[in-house]
Amino acid sequence: VMSGLLIAELCINRMGTTGKRDVKLMELFRESLGKVPSAIGAVAYFGLHLAVILACIATGGESIGTLLSSIGMGDVLSSGLGVKELIFAGGVGAASLAVKPSAKDTINNILLVGTVATLLATLGVGGATADFSALIAGENQNPKAVFNALPLIFMALGYQQVMPKVTSMLEGDKDKIITSVIAGTAIPFVLILIWNAITLGNAMTGSGLLASGVDPVALLQSQGGVLGGLISAFSMLVVSGTLFNFSGLFVDNVEDTAQIQNRKWRPALFAGSLVPAALISASDAVNTCRLLDYAGAFSISILFLFLPSIMIWKARYGEDNSPLSVKPMVPFGKLSLSSLWKVAATLFIEQGAEKLGIIEWLMNFFH
Repeated sequence: VMSGLLIAELCINRMGTTGKRDVKLMELFRESLGKVPSAIGAVAYFGLHLAVILACIATGGESIGTLLSSIGMGDVLSSGLGVKELIFAGGVGAASLAVKPSAKDTINNILLVGTVATLLATLGVGGATADFSALIAGENQNPKAVFNALPLIFMALGYQQVMPKVTSMLEGDKDKIITSVIAGTAIPFVLILIWNAITLGNAMTGSGLLASGVDPVALLQSQGGVLGGLISAFSMLVVSGTLFNFSGLFVDNVEDTAQIQNRKWRPALFAGSLVPAALISASDAVNTCRLLDYAGAFSISILFLFLPSIMIWKARYGEDNSPLSVKPMVPFGKLSLSSLWKVAATLFIEQGAEKLGIIEWLMNFFH
């Protein structure tokens, strides 16, 4: 919530300075930071987007493959590498490219309604069959796994890149923005906690079903039935909506960063970002889960924890004394900003040490 409000504060101040309602995240980096920090932000931003795009295409491609096999078109999958991934990426990417901004909002609303409806249906159906006693049993608790999952948990902060659009839609109204950020964070958080509980609870109903390394979502999908179908529909809607928006945002920011004014390059930019991603996700060259793990540890900590607090510090307490269009949206001044730095630094350093093998080496050395 804090980092989302900091980005909104930066957007309002930028709107007051330029008079423009539409502000892009990369624009904030360029105008508020020096060349080196803004370049680091750009690398983190595009790295995050590519990781999410690869993961979405890999998941959506599997769903397309299952669908084709179920209707007797499984032979299409053997015609070449990445066919199902290219079908999914091409369909969603073409839709994102073709529709007008106003139609995009309509499509997003439809996807949102469908996603919420299937989620609630999944919770209703799955809640009746979940083994909650197994879920809370002591032998099934693994705090270490939660700690190792922190980078993936931090991936949830990726939604904050929509803050410039939210700020524009709410016309910079501070109170409305604060309400929307708090509600828009709390409600999905609660729903996803329930989703995790019901998914794990159903995966634990059979002895040994949830063995180490088994994906509970894929397990329930493979079992079919009403619950498996609802989980598949929910997953498909989520990855389709995410790719629909991320592919457009990726191209928008490539154009903004490279100062490309001519719209004729957009089809080539979409193809250049989605076709290689589809082929990579279809191969064994990249582990998408590990890729998201790295994106959560490094890209997220830079983009939504470290850089926003630096930019706000500079705006509030810098030497240029630029006029501010809005009062601080996050209380406790320097204390709250420094706390974000500490969280970002801890995540970055700890995950870097673990992924480089430094922590394991130290443990073996002192053992």
